[in-house]
Amino acid sequence: MPDLMTHLAASYLVKRTLAPERHMLPFLLGAALPDIVSYLPLGVTVTAPPLLARFASWNPDAIPLWAKHFPEFFYPFHGVIPFALLSCLLAFLFPAAGRGRVFLNILLGGLLHLLMDLLQVSHNQSGYLLFPLSWRSFSLGWIETESSLYAAPFLCAAAAAFLLHDRRNRRGWGRLAGRAGEGTGTAP
Repeated sequence: MPDLMTHLAASYLVKRTLAPERHMLPFLLGAALPDIVSYLPLGVTVTAPPLLARFASWNPDAIPLWAKHFPEFFYPFHGVIPFALLSCLLAFLFPAAGRGRVFLNILLGGLLHLLMDLLQVSHNQSGYLLFPLSWRSFSLGWIETESSLYAAPFLCAAAAAFLLHDRRNRRGWGRLAGRAGEGTGTAP
């Protein structure tokens, strides 16, 4: 699976190329969200017990079974339908006037993320793309697992160069947040 920086850099370049005018941040949020929601609980449950055992004299064998499997409840968010529901819930945090476009951009960023993951060989069973219709994990297997790491420096450098270029030309920051015309001196 592409790492988070590869997802963000590729998503920034795609969004900047296709529709750079509005809602860049919701698009990037959508591109990062499947990994954050799916794997953050795993990171917490893997690192917390050894830390508690070392610093609080806590017995790591006392973890209940449900807590050991807690991250598995979040794996389906790496699928289309649960991610669409999560996108809808997140869109409600934004003002009603732009909620539909924010939802669409979060969803499209997440779908681009899932498409990038789908192209790679999958060695884990945590990507339930069609959950709840299917519990099977699958991928197209066109790209090897670590191949995206070779492209990551180039994607990140290109995204940083375009971001700096936009900032230097005063057209990037207001539009990143979805406010057309801000930072450019032009009306929306």
